[in-house]
Amino acid sequence: MTKDVVITIVGSQTEGEVELTTVGSYYNKDDKHYVFYEETPDAGLSPIKNKLIFDDKSFEMTKKGSVSSTMVFDTDRITQSTYQTPFGPIAMEVVTNAYELKEAEELMEMDIDYSLGLNSLEAMPCHVYVKLEAK
Repeated sequence: MTKDVVITIVGSQTEGEVELTTVGSYYNKDDKHYVFYEETPDAGLSPIKNKLIFDDKSFEMTKKGSVSSTMVFDTDRITQSTYQTPFGPIAMEVVTNAYELKEAEELMEMDIDYSLGLNSLEAMPCHVYVKLEAK
């Protein structure tokens, strides 16, 4: 995989689907994959810096900026974190039902099925698909 990558992220929850396509930087160190990219949210909020760290067992997505959070997807454990928004914090619980990493020379794909509980409400089924392509 090259350093410069095109990142496509498609997330779906019960209320619909969101897709983001952007460019970023890819690195591999100590058998872990790292991807860094920025996104600009709607409503005039400041840019969000994102970091993905993953291998064949787990996937971690960290956001820092106008919203901040770290979500860890690991089929061996339930993870909890806080989603910091301009409107206040939201407690999250992630149960990863399935995680798959497909690797090729110029393409990587991650497919994650999970349940997301927010502020102790009933968990909703979710899915995220991440694709990295050499630029």
